[in-house]
Amino acid sequence: MGIFDPKVDTEVTYQTPTQAPSFGPGTDGPSVGLAVAEVGAGILESFGRAAGSGGGGSRAEAAALTEFQNNIKKAESARANEKFTRAENIEREAVLKLQRRGVSINKNVTSAYSAITGRPGDELFFSREQLLEQSLMETPEYESALVATYATGEEMTMQERQAAALVG
Repeated sequence: MGIFDPKVDTEVTYQTPTQAPSFGPGTDGPSVGLAVAEVGAGILESFGRAAGSGGGGSRAEAAALTEFQNNIKKAESARANEKFTRAENIEREAVLKLQRRGVSINKNVTSAYSAITGRPGDELFFSREQLLEQSLMETPEYESALVATYATGEEMTMQERQAAALVG
């Protein structure tokens, strides 16, 4: 085991680059398409690394993630055509397929979802009922009903108050 012995007069220095990288003649930088492709490849690569070194497992999981991304794109297309229920059903089915193929919903999956939809992806972790309950809990009527549970004078746990406010 080593001994930690800091020195008082120690300095840390660094050297700044002297010239910016060049992307070729007449260009200001890489194209947006190339940047998006690199991000997508990075997500798939990190997804494969996170899967471990289990032979074909990482390939199967990468294929599952690709299928998931394609389904999310279909859902976004349906949403753009104002077919919201269909879009939700496609998204739910995409998540279920991903889980059936042994892929857990993790940061890589939510990152891919966010890149396609522009939404954070937190909703992937919740069921439709939980999302509906959450949206109800954000209404002024729910807040009023929750406050009213305190006025009754009954001893209740927070879960009981929330359930009473949802019903009332």
